[in-house]
Amino acid sequence: MMRKKTYLLLFFLPLLFPILVAYTTEYDVHSDEANHLDAFYYYEDHWLPAKAGSPGIYYSLYGVSRIMTGELVYPLYGKIGRLLRPIFPPETRSYSDLLLPTINKFAFPSTLPFSGPTGGVDLVYYQQRMDFLQRQTGAPNVRLYRTLNLLLLGFTLWAASRLRFDWPPREMFLALLTLPSVVYIYGYANSDAFALSVSVLTVLYVFHIHAAGGLTRRRALGFGLLLGLIWASKMNFWLTGFYALGMLILLEGNAQSWKASLQRLLPFLGLAGLLSLLPMLPYRVILPRLVGNDAAAIRHAQELYARFGMKPSNPLMPRLALGQKGFTWRDLLLEMGWLQTSFRQMYASFNYTTLTVARPVVLTAGLLYSAAALLTAVILLRQGQTRHKMVYIWSALVFLLNLGASLHHSLTSDYTPLGRYLFPSLVPLAFITFGGLAFTTEARTQRTYRLALALLALLHLIAWFTLRPA
Repeated sequence: MMRKKTYLLLFFLPLLFPILVAYTTEYDVHSDEANHLDAFYYYEDHWLPAKAGSPGIYYSLYGVSRIMTGELVYPLYGKIGRLLRPIFPPETRSYSDLLLPTINKFAFPSTLPFSGPTGGVDLVYYQQRMDFLQRQTGAPNVRLYRTLNLLLLGFTLWAASRLRFDWPPREMFLALLTLPSVVYIYGYANSDAFALSVSVLTVLYVFHIHAAGGLTRRRALGFGLLLGLIWASKMNFWLTGFYALGMLILLEGNAQSWKASLQRLLPFLGLAGLLSLLPMLPYRVILPRLVGNDAAAIRHAQELYARFGMKPSNPLMPRLALGQKGFTWRDLLLEMGWLQTSFRQMYASFNYTTLTVARPVVLTAGLLYSAAALLTAVILLRQGQTRHKMVYIWSALVFLLNLGASLHHSLTSDYTPLGRYLFPSLVPLAFITFGGLAFTTEARTQRTYRLALALLALLHLIAWFTLRPA
């Protein structure tokens, strides 16, 4: 068997690739990067969110601005960015040079399967985006905010190494937390990286609490603040917060005496719950109400700024509101390949963004994950402890909820089988696939898992080396 240092190095080598992504790729070639960057820039000079519909900020094709999502990462990064701005030189090209090709592409399309009032041209969309460009001064600073996500990756690894626990074994998480698509999001400016880091650290902190053997006030403080950061992050990651709560109850509860368990858990969870409101309330609840950003105002802005055919009242674009157009879940799953596309993108196929991976690499990885999941299920059926089975069932339930929510979004809102929508399930999936490392102590079985992990680490490296433009 290979030495432990070599084994771990296989997983940490791919962490170098986001550096290449961050410093060698162009502005706005990654998914929604211009939208994220505009929110970071806005909060460099503001504390309050902009009122929905305000001119001079960047709206997506759907008429959505990231400034109004209530995510704490935007003001947090914005204020850090303001301090670090003198260190990072801005782009050599202006906003107009960088964004005008994209604006022209969507304002004057030649291949869109729907037309606006003037055929394929959307002059309203074009004028609104030109108004945005005219209000900008200077040039964007892309590398600054990409660097912040790289630093976040380093901090996440350091913080995870500081959390002490023996169960479950840390290597169980390596195969999923070093997926090429997971590592990739730390290489460009977005809010997913912050949400992923916080959610993973929260679950690992639960294992740390269990290993430390005590529900103290200090640990309630840490757990509550981490939960609050999840509530203040991208909303699909809230599922990870509930997963962490369920995991804490399963690990700290005593099946022989639930009354005694509740007496220990309720004060801890009550204090943690109160503390979790502190990071979430300002930008998620209080400040949006202060500036009048209620649901009606957000929808009005979407109607005003979305491209024709993508407005909530008129979703002509073929992939929007499929449920209203007669499609069913069965159509998405069986005829449109929603599940295959989601898992492929979850691994390393970025499709419409900038990068794709050779199909044999993705298929081989899928077979390895499937084989590991089958082995884990067999181990649990044959020799699993009751608590281990409960952890497995809870992980499977959360994963299915995540899968169902993503599928529902594709059916009712926008058909986007994106792998990153399943990132809240990375830790549950670790238990489903490589959980056998935590559920058995049999040396031969553990060696089998470690061999599979080593093969996956090699595949992750091959995936990066075989990336090609989409």
